[in-house]
Amino acid sequence: MTPDQVKNIWERYYKADPSRKNTKYGESGLGLAIVHQLVMLHGGDIQVTSKAGEGTTFTFSFPDEETAPKTVELAQS
Repeated sequence: MTPDQVKNIWERYYKADPSRKNTKYGESGLGLAIVHQLVMLHGGDIQVTSKAGEGTTFTFSFPDEETAPKTVELAQS
């Protein structure tokens, strides 16, 4: 993915690959937005590195139980 695509991947309905806009499977572009929200709600972190034409890597990390936040505010967009 390009740097601009990586910057937008957490947005709902965003699709970096234009070929996935109208398929018989009906991809909605919600998957990464949902994953991002779930990771944040669990006090975790998600990083993405990408090289256009080569590949993309997602790295997740979560705090241990002792350092996890006790309350979480939902992000509104």
